[in-house]
Amino acid sequence: MELNIAFWGLSAADQAAVLRGLLRYGISALNRAEPYDVAVYAADNSTVSPSVKYAATPAGDAFPFDKHAATPAEDAFPFAKHAATAAEDVSPSAKYAVTLSCDGKVMRMLRDTGCTVVTCGTADDDTLSVSSVGEHKAAVSLQRRLVTLSGRKIEPCEIPIKSKNISSLRIFEAATALLLLAGVPPEKGYEI
Repeated sequence: MELNIAFWGLSAADQAAVLRGLLRYGISALNRAEPYDVAVYAADNSTVSPSVKYAATPAGDAFPFDKHAATPAEDAFPFAKHAATAAEDVSPSAKYAVTLSCDGKVMRMLRDTGCTVVTCGTADDDTLSVSSVGEHKAAVSLQRRLVTLSGRKIEPCEIPIKSKNISSLRIFEAATALLLLAGVPPEKGYEI
C-alpha cells in the first residue's frame, strides 16, 4: 500500500522512525501533491516548515519519500511558502489529519477543512492515547471507533507497541494512527 503523507513539525529523526515502521508493514510513504491521504502535525508548528522530501535512515543515507524526486523541492509543498508565517493558517488538503488535541492552533486550522481528525493526547475524547510506557515499548489505547482509508472499522482496543527508534510518546501515537489508517490489523501490536 502507498500512503501520500505530509508531515508538519516532526524532526527528521522522528519522521525516519515513523517511515521505518510503515515500511516494516509494507507501506510506502510518498509525498506528492495535494490532496494527501494523511497530514501529520506536531505540537506548535507555527514556526516549523513542512518536512522536506527526505529523511535520514539509520545508515545516514537519504530516504526518499518519492523515488522519482532527485532532490528536495519546495514546489513539492505548494503550502511551504506559507507554513513559516505564524499569522497565516494554511493546512494541506488531506482526507485525514493526525494531531495533538491540545494544539489549539492546528485544531482551529482543521475545523472547516472537511478532513477526519484523529486526535492524540490524554483527554477522554482523544482517538489515541498512550496508556502505559516501558523501556522501548508502550501501549496505545484506541479510545473510539476508527474508520481506515479503505473503509474498515476498527473498534476501541489496546495496542502494544515496540520501538527502539522513537523518542516521543506523541510519535508512538502518530505512528500507530498511520498504521491503523493504512489498515494494518492491531491485534498483535506493532513494532516500529
